Amino acid sequence: MAIEIKNYPTNKSEDWRYFNLKPEKVKEVLSFNEFDNETVFFKKLAEKIEHKKYSQFFNEIDYQKDFFKNLIIEKGRFEKVVFEEKENSINEYFILDSGKTLSRQVDITVKPDCKTVLTIFFKPLENSFLNLLFNFLVMENAELRLNIILDGEENSLLFFRTNHKLLENAKSSVFLLQLADSFTRIETMANLENGAEFNRYQTNILNNSSFTDTLFKAFHYGEKSKSEINNLSIVQDKAKSILNGLLFIDEKAKNTKAFQSARNIILSEESYSVSYPQLEILNPDVECSHGTSMHSFEDSQLFYLKSRGIDEKEAKAMILNGYIDFFYKNMDNKIKKYFLDFCHRKIKELM
Repeated sequence: MAIEIKNYPTNKSEDWRYFNLKPEKVKEVLSFNEFDNETVFFKKLAEKIEHKKYSQFFNEIDYQKDFFKNLIIEKGRFEKVVFEEKENSINEYFILDSGKTLSRQVDITVKPDCKTVLTIFFKPLENSFLNLLFNFLVMENAELRLNIILDGEENSLLFFRTNHKLLENAKSSVFLLQLADSFTRIETMANLENGAEFNRYQTNILNNSSFTDTLFKAFHYGEKSKSEINNLSIVQDKAKSILNGLLFIDEKAKNTKAFQSARNIILSEESYSVSYPQLEILNPDVECSHGTSMHSFEDSQLFYLKSRGIDEKEAKAMILNGYIDFFYKNMDNKIKKYFLDFCHRKIKELM
């Protein structure tokens, strides 16, 4: 699959460009199969909770229209989901068969004062195309914890988007683990009102010739809103990871706190990982920062472990696992163990 990377503008009103797929590849992807409108996974998810009318709030977070979004509109299927109980926890495992194509939009509302934990494992098999858009409306004093694992096989194509509308004092936390040996676009948008809080943690562990293009934008429109965006990328072989992030602080969003960081760990000469964290601040009464780093293993770390009888491969695995364990320290313990098991197995594969 031939991919070209365009420059990314910084202004919040400008469109953020996708990597360009060659026309013949798009045609190949779309010719696999007709879009599957009756997938068991989404039917199961919809049956678990009550359907409600499409919310007007979702119209406000239609940040970008493009070819892949239009596929959802024209050929996909819509699901509407509402969580009204005080405590909800749903775990799902979804496999898209080899050569299949699926486009789906799911709109989820978390009612006031409710807490919802949603954990989903997506595994598109070889030569499949999975195109997903999740819209979340988290209402006053509600909380959403979203745990996602993406593990696509070789030559699969995956677009995964989440839009978050956070009303007053709402909280949303996203933990995303990207292991896919595929071409993947991950996109996260958040719109924060007064007192809202948005946290996002993404880890990419990539090898072979996999490619991941990640975009996030957090828009702070309310006072005393908070966001923390963290990204960890570990790349080997000919894998590539690109991250573009923007924190936008509106002129009315005083006393806002916003932070973003990105660590890129590069394990081979032909792998590539780069991050572009950006700030757009229109109010001086805020606390904001951003940072990024690119490195491999530090000689002092390896020397310390090897001097205690640990061989080099095991020492490198210990260092990488240490970064990952610390990265997910804010996860619920039960889900964290599940995530870390996947991470440690993938790190072992890299070594």
